[in-house]
Amino acid sequence: MKKNSEDKKSVGTLMGLIRQGDENAFAILFDKLWESLFTHALKLLGSKNIAEDIVQDVWIDFWKRRDKINNDNVEAYLYKAVTYKVYKELRDTKFTTSQLEILEQLPTPLESNHELYLADTRKKIENIMETLPAKCKEIFILSRFKGLKNDEISAHLDISQRTVENHISKAIKKMKQNLSYIFFFI
Repeated sequence: MKKNSEDKKSVGTLMGLIRQGDENAFAILFDKLWESLFTHALKLLGSKNIAEDIVQDVWIDFWKRRDKINNDNVEAYLYKAVTYKVYKELRDTKFTTSQLEILEQLPTPLESNHELYLADTRKKIENIMETLPAKCKEIFILSRFKGLKNDEISAHLDISQRTVENHISKAIKKMKQNLSYIFFFI
């Protein structure tokens, strides 16, 4: 258990160095995660060459976007990136009937990877919300989590509807800025 927390810490430390352009830190992270990412892609695809290409593309994209990645769980981020690239490859590939039968039998991506990714995203959203001004946060919660309409929020808080719209717009803008890594894959 302690080794696992040390591994996560070292990945976090490596990510900090990678954001600064440290190629040695990138090489260490690459060596640490490449094989498991490749195995994941290979299980989904069944083609060694395509799996290698996809994992390589993910690492290249990762290096290019290293200063824009605001994700504390780098491993889940990279698994998700590989999964999306595999799905894109599968979507664009024409299959024979026998290949489709094999494809139907392939396991879906590990639930734990999805759960890690979702938990990480939820945590990120909560952290972003904590940085919002109190009124902005309150209005955003009423709008997005309680499902109130802008006019209902306006009446409830005794403020103008335009003020409500401005606060919601401000909160959404901050979310988009800080969650840009999600939109990269979508």
